[in-house]
Amino acid sequence: MKLTLIIAALVLATFFIVNFVAHTDPFAGHFSAFAEMLGLLTATAVLIRNAAVLPASDSFAGGWIRITIGVCVWLIAEIMELVEIILEQPSYGTVADGFWLLGYAPLLSAMVLWMRNYRTPDGRFYSTGSFLLFGFFVTLFSILILPQILEPSRSIFSKLLDFSYPFLDFLLILLSLELIRRARFHQLISTYHWLHFTAFTLLMASDLILSYESAGESVANKLLDATYFLTYVCIALSSQIYCKGRPAAVTS
Repeated sequence: MKLTLIIAALVLATFFIVNFVAHTDPFAGHFSAFAEMLGLLTATAVLIRNAAVLPASDSFAGGWIRITIGVCVWLIAEIMELVEIILEQPSYGTVADGFWLLGYAPLLSAMVLWMRNYRTPDGRFYSTGSFLLFGFFVTLFSILILPQILEPSRSIFSKLLDFSYPFLDFLLILLSLELIRRARFHQLISTYHWLHFTAFTLLMASDLILSYESAGESVANKLLDATYFLTYVCIALSSQIYCKGRPAAVTS
């Protein structure tokens, strides 16, 4: 875990120097893409290693395997995007986006699988926080996403991506919040639960910037790869923290 934190600190420090101090274009753009790739590689390596050592009796192992599969699919998408960036081709609205979207399926199924380990007497799937989060998403949709979808100059595929990414991110955030509620009920709340919530919140912010910001020199765009990088670091850390202190399976 210390190595992951050291790598994250070094990459972020270099990222800010390159983008906001040195202004070494186009190297800055290539380094930012490389930093995002490094974050995904780190998360993939950590997840594969930890998933391999989890015993079959661990009721959470299946979820971690699904998270690992999802991140591996995202790594394929990131490699494709990096090639597009090097070739100076558009990296939004391409085949790579199909892999990005495909990677959400195992992550969402992992969240649902984990929730089965945290059954509650009331059997409720929702909470007050869920309603507040839904209201926030509807507001966000009206202000940021809907204008993008209604923009006549954007292609149908781009509009589909503009909606799909934040919606899938919202589902991940919603499920991670419900997982926190259930884990808290069983008094098994852990840092890794909050890291999932943080990772998916950063992911949603990143995807909104990606679709909404068109100016490559804007501050938001320069921070884009850093937020993606932090997303993957949070996922890697959540896996390490879980393996360090695995909770017993909840069966009640």
